[in-house]
Amino acid sequence: MEKTLISGYISLKSILEAKSREVYEVVLDKDRYDKVQASNFHVNEKRQYERIQNSGVSIRFVSEE
Repeated sequence: MEKTLISGYISLKSILEAKSREVYEVVLDKDRYDKVQASNFHVNEKRQYERIQNSGVSIRFVSEE
């Protein structure tokens, strides 16, 4: 089966809601995720990460090492 890479929260949200494609894995930037979780200013992004985690899709964190 062909796999497609998508980018961006809105694209991911649309696919998950429409159930138009099977989502195998979500890849997140670990450094960005940690920065958002430690901040009091990124409330909307925290909600986005929470929705992704509650979607039941496998999540993999990567960093630029």
